[in-house]
Amino acid sequence: MRKLALTLVPLLFLACGREPVAPALPEISAGRRAAVVKDVPDPVVGLTIGSCGAFDILSDWNGLLQFTYYYDGDGNLVRQHLRYRILGQSRYYNSADPQLVVLGGPGEIQNNRWDFTDSTVAYSGVAWKITLPGYGTILFETGKTVFDLTTGTIIHDTGHNQLNEQDFAALCEALTP
Repeated sequence: MRKLALTLVPLLFLACGREPVAPALPEISAGRRAAVVKDVPDPVVGLTIGSCGAFDILSDWNGLLQFTYYYDGDGNLVRQHLRYRILGQSRYYNSADPQLVVLGGPGEIQNNRWDFTDSTVAYSGVAWKITLPGYGTILFETGKTVFDLTTGTIIHDTGHNQLNEQDFAALCEALTP
């Protein structure tokens, strides 16, 4: 879901025919300029990430988006980086019994690189991670995924993708009374 949200936010700006407003652009090298726009808080509460049949898996977290825009010498947007960090730990819980909780993280982070010259977006990082003490990791979404923005297809996908594959067996077991 984070991957989908981080894909859609910049696309909404482009679909509306306008780029996000950026401050004055400092020079970073000959012919290239960049600007960190700002940090954007992203508090999420009760997001459904999957189902265990008898109940849904809900999640809460406080995230922080950081946008960096890269422009060519003529001022045209050529690339955008989006870094998404979870502040503290995420929380995953049983929708039927919210007292049944496991914590995610620490270190849930996702880096996204939008390349407007070749119409791709690449995601990498540990986007989701739940480790139970004494047991080990029960949910892990990591690796690198590259989408072709023109066709909407995945060009490259590596890593451990439990969330994308809806592999929640261990998490459902941990959240079942």
